[in-house]
Amino acid sequence: ESMTEGGVGRRTGERARAPMPGPPERWAALLDTVLWTAPVGIAVFDLELRYLFVNERLAELDQVPSDAHVGQTPIDVLGPAGELIAEALGRVLASGIPLLDRSLAGPASSTVHYYPVRDDDGALFAIEAVFVEHGAGPDDRMRFLAAAGEALAGSLEFEDVLRRVADVAVPALADWCAVDVRRDDGTIEQVAVARLNQREAARATELRVNKGINPDAEIGVGAVLRGGPSELYPHVPDALLVENARDEGHLDLLRSLHMQSVIVVPLTARGRTFGALTLTTTDSGRVYGPADLALAEDLATRAALAVDNARLYRQAQEKARALEHEVAARRRAEAVAQFLAEASTILASSLDLDQTVNEVARLTLTQLADVCAVDLVEEHGLRQVAVAHGDRDLEAALKQMRARWTDAGPPEQPIGHVLATGRSMLIDRPGQVTWSAPDDDADQRALLEQLDMTSLLLMPLTAGGRVVGIMGLTRVGDRPPFDPVETALAEELALRVGIAVDNARLYEERTQVARALQQSLLPPLLPQIPGMEIAARYRATGAGNLVGGDFYDVFQDGDGHWAIVVGDVAGIGAEAAAITGLARYTVRAVAMHEFRPSGVLRALNDASARVSPGSRSMMMNGRPSSSPTSNTPTALGCESRAADRASASKRARRSGRDARWGSSVLIATGRRSHRSAPAGRITVRPGAAARARAPSRRRAGRDHGSPHRSRGAGRSSRPAERRRRHRRPARHRVAAVASVLSVTAVLADGRRYLRDGRRGARW
Repeated sequence: ESMTEGGVGRRTGERARAPMPGPPERWAALLDTVLWTAPVGIAVFDLELRYLFVNERLAELDQVPSDAHVGQTPIDVLGPAGELIAEALGRVLASGIPLLDRSLAGPASSTVHYYPVRDDDGALFAIEAVFVEHGAGPDDRMRFLAAAGEALAGSLEFEDVLRRVADVAVPALADWCAVDVRRDDGTIEQVAVARLNQREAARATELRVNKGINPDAEIGVGAVLRGGPSELYPHVPDALLVENARDEGHLDLLRSLHMQSVIVVPLTARGRTFGALTLTTTDSGRVYGPADLALAEDLATRAALAVDNARLYRQAQEKARALEHEVAARRRAEAVAQFLAEASTILASSLDLDQTVNEVARLTLTQLADVCAVDLVEEHGLRQVAVAHGDRDLEAALKQMRARWTDAGPPEQPIGHVLATGRSMLIDRPGQVTWSAPDDDADQRALLEQLDMTSLLLMPLTAGGRVVGIMGLTRVGDRPPFDPVETALAEELALRVGIAVDNARLYEERTQVARALQQSLLPPLLPQIPGMEIAARYRATGAGNLVGGDFYDVFQDGDGHWAIVVGDVAGIGAEAAAITGLARYTVRAVAMHEFRPSGVLRALNDASARVSPGSRSMMMNGRPSSSPTSNTPTALGCESRAADRASASKRARRSGRDARWGSSVLIATGRRSHRSAPAGRITVRPGAAARARAPSRRRAGRDHGSPHRSRGAGRSSRPAERRRRHRRPARHRVAAVASVLSVTAVLADGRRYLRDGRRGARW
């Protein structure tokens, strides 16, 4: 119905008049009161679509004073949001027909009714718009929030929960919705967005990706993220766009979105604002009010709680994964340490190079590779040392193929490159690499295809800055390539193998030198002496010692007699061998013109003093007769051990029995002053045996008794023994110990026998 000053016209065009009690001014005041205080928004527009009247409720909805509306168009007052109102007014103006029930979507929806206003003659002179805000009822709000809570509870992933928040809000509350969070570094990141209009969605995405949000803005998302309150913009003012724009291009892009109404609410959990929920209307023309803001805040509260739960769940998951990684890393480290320890044990267990390398190659199959090959660099090329594979038949084929690869190839080839540069090389899909082989036949290609190599790690074996070989580890089938940890483990293993190879080679070289040196210090063959059988056994003391300080010799002196010499130089190795050589060849040279054993040893002592002062030795020098079948005496000379030289000299002087049976005792200390006992004779009859042994120092001093030892000599030797404990021993000692001579003999006069015993000799 349209109301006029004189009455109320009906829709049929009929006019009904009734007498008015009182003057017309009273009715005008009543009409103004009813329109101004109506609980709905009411606006009257002229035919040029300018505001003529705006009541109090509509001014509240628009957040624009009533006086500011009069004379302005909806677009002037509301901006882009007024375009929909202007469009509806134009349709009513053109058709003259009311436009009713223009509803806006959402749980707090509004309805707008547009009516043409006519005068008494039926002419259209104005348009009335009535805005009815249908606040969401309790049931509607509860249903919406219940649906939102169910959607938010469907996930415990942080980003997924935020995406669900945006999806819940569109289209029930907004035409598009965005969720922004503040990262720990202070930057703002959009993590979720939902839109109805795909064209505007593309522009909004471009806006956030290329321009971002101004974190220092005084209004909008930046202000809310800094802890500000919720913001409601029923009509988006251009000042809001200007405040949030970074530059002119950004401002133009914001204006192109045609935002009609905006709500920005914080996402707060545990007293901390971590994000902002932005609701925006565009094409729907919906205008947000206080009821919409309250509903948005309820949604934000539920969303923040769900996001916080998701955040806690993610933190728990991250801690669990970190713990799993730590446990896995610890177990892996233990496995690596155990693997290296086992490899080191194998490398240290033997100096047999080929056997050791083969055992290490077999060990790699348990943890690192499916195939392991080791080649050493030698004078004429590469020598295959080890090839290991789980399949013995395939391993044999690989050995046969690798045996032909004695050439490393040019530096452009993988093996040649590793040997030339000394750096490892990791090759993915090694089956596609062109390998340099002497015979590129069909069988070889078929074998490589059967291996189905997926990853190959070539590593140099280095020692002392030299490349001594190469190790190749191969993975086949569906095993993953070598990762950095496995590569580091393999390179550490290769380093240890290289050192072991170098040590084994040095040991072999030293063994060969020692063998040659020792053979030069011993007679190649024992001579045949008529009437005598001579046998000798040489065994160096200690594991791995081929060069010792003991020697023996049988030769003819200058008088045509046979000389038998047994000597011992304290110590082992090259230096002891040098003293041994000096003693042996000095004895041989002196024996050509000095026939007495004691004289030979005295000359040896003088030579030792000149060449190596302080050196010590022990030696037994015997001179059998040229007629052994008779009872011709055999001259024997025995030196005493240098460590016991003082006590031995005393024994030689104090023991007349020693002189009677005739050991020629000489203390060869390497010094010019020495003492000796007078030479005697021992008759070795046919069928008797004489044995000379150069034992260790422990056995020489304790295990065997000396024929010169008596009770008096034992008591007198104790002070010397005590003094010897505090004396620094010389590095090498050449000494003749009477106790090392074990002789079963008959004295020259045939009256007494000498017996060798463990606790001391007895007459």
